Amino acid sequence: MYTPFGVITYTSAAAGSRSQAGIYETAKSNAISNYNGLVRIAGNNYNIIKGSIVAGVALTERVLNSEGESKKENGNSDSKKVRNPNGAKGKPDHQAKVKELEEKARAEHPDKDVVTEKKIKKEGSNRRPDVQVVNRETKETEQIYEAERKPNSARNKKREAEYKRLNIPNETHPVGGN
Repeated sequence: MYTPFGVITYTSAAAGSRSQAGIYETAKSNAISNYNGLVRIAGNNYNIIKGSIVAGVALTERVLNSEGESKKENGNSDSKKVRNPNGAKGKPDHQAKVKELEEKARAEHPDKDVVTEKKIKKEGSNRRPDVQVVNRETKETEQIYEAERKPNSARNKKREAEYKRLNIPNETHPVGGN
């Protein structure tokens, strides 16, 4: 008989009598039947799970394809509209204004470091202002310059309030015609 501990062989003499050998043979037969039953159950469950996954993938593909077809029918393309094609640095006119503010900061603070679009150097904020003046000794932000297309927007007001709370002087310079 195969066991986790190796192969065990019994003889009727080792079993002690014919009735004990019969009990052994019955137990052995039941163990094999139980093992085969468990293997069959595991195989069936595997096939059920596999079928569910295949069906789910097929359904997902149909939904995604039908969504794309309906967009084509409505005159829209499959490609998504890019929210900001110029990236985090902004449109070319914004980038030009940031360069201008960087030059202004260097002229006004020649003895300080001028950093652009980096995390603010002060505890309590994760913002990345367009231009900041950093004290070389304390390594803290002392002045901020922002280029803003909509200086009266709620987003800008919130940003300015945060700078005020941190006691950092800041200037907001308009960009473009807005």
